[in-house]
Amino acid sequence: MSDNLNKRRKALEEQFFANQEKAALENLKAEKELSQATQSLASFTTIENESVLKGLIEQGIGAETFVAIKLVPLVLVAWADNEIQDEERVKILSALSKNGAPQGSAVYDLVSGWLDNRPSDDLKSAWLSFMQEYLPTLDAASKQALKEEVLGSSAEVAESAGGWLFGWGSVSSEEQTVLDQLGAAFS
Repeated sequence: MSDNLNKRRKALEEQFFANQEKAALENLKAEKELSQATQSLASFTTIENESVLKGLIEQGIGAETFVAIKLVPLVLVAWADNEIQDEERVKILSALSKNGAPQGSAVYDLVSGWLDNRPSDDLKSAWLSFMQEYLPTLDAASKQALKEEVLGSSAEVAESAGGWLFGWGSVSSEEQTVLDQLGAAFS
């Protein structure tokens, strides 16, 4: 074999192995990102099955989505009567921290912005549409747990501002309408 041919063979081998290494590194990076996303999603959900978690991630559902699933209803209920009460704001900001979205996080800033400026009705439509597609993917126990958490937290926000007299009527008719719409999403 001539020196020239040998050099070209060696260059070809090096290029081949460089491409193989690059592909292997990209695969490792993708596996690491999937693992991190799976762990993050598991911390926000009651789902422990890794294949279910990976399936959700492959569909584009991440931890941020779950935060939105839980918090959008609170915002919708708070704005039902066209104003945010101080007690409702406190309850929602507390829910942010409990759901892994501390002050300064992107999710906290987004929801806080919704408390300052009423979001469009498209937010409710988007939430309802997402739930219509998402809920059938859950087993009965997971669906029930999510329903209880979302509706329970939403009712707490509605009740937090109190009522007209000594706590009577603590949920306005507008808030009750939104609570009913949220509940219907789980049917």
